[in-house]
Amino acid sequence: DKYTGKELWQDNSSGENLLNGQWSSPLVIDVGGQVQVVTPQGDGWLRSFDALTGKLIWKFDINLKTDKRSNDRRSTRHHFMASPVFYHDRIYLTKGETFQHSGGGATGRLVCIDPNKVGDISSQLALDSSGLPLPDSRIQIADLAKGHQVVSNPNSGLIWECVTSDVNGDGKITFEEEFHLTMGNVAIKADLLIVGDFEGVVHCLDARTGKHYLDHDTLAAVLR
Repeated sequence: DKYTGKELWQDNSSGENLLNGQWSSPLVIDVGGQVQVVTPQGDGWLRSFDALTGKLIWKFDINLKTDKRSNDRRSTRHHFMASPVFYHDRIYLTKGETFQHSGGGATGRLVCIDPNKVGDISSQLALDSSGLPLPDSRIQIADLAKGHQVVSNPNSGLIWECVTSDVNGDGKITFEEEFHLTMGNVAIKADLLIVGDFEGVVHCLDARTGKHYLDHDTLAAVLR
């Protein structure tokens, strides 16, 4: 409470699944009259809470269910360094990592999410061999070698994503056409989204559709 300083609620959803640390700032938005606190958490989940009660509204897993955490640069399971950006009733956020654990061309992910939904709005669901939901895990949620399944989430709030994009249409994916891990937020103006990644590539996309307009290699890591 800003007048009394009394704590109204708190959350530690990452719990024992914290990957490294929790770096990103929360975003406070008004969606259809409901004020949400959208928080990128250290287990790789973006969660939205009711600002007054702390009740979970929705959650989105930035990782794919087969992504795996390791203590070197071969890790594919990551968390966030950037903060979410709210634009025209949509949320934009990138997958990131600390500089010490990134590099080597690690694949990132830029997502555009609908914050009007409720529940688990991840793009995928992880199931065991019997078709039951798998619990969250710090290292890896779904292991296909164990008979686990990964299926599309019918309640997904994903509008579009960028991992790779054949910008020049030649049927090949070049280094510049890959989206890598990031630290900096996206910047959006007049429906143009611009973001730089760890490998030094600056990407420009249509914020509404995700269409990739251009990529430019700065030949130096973009950290902010």
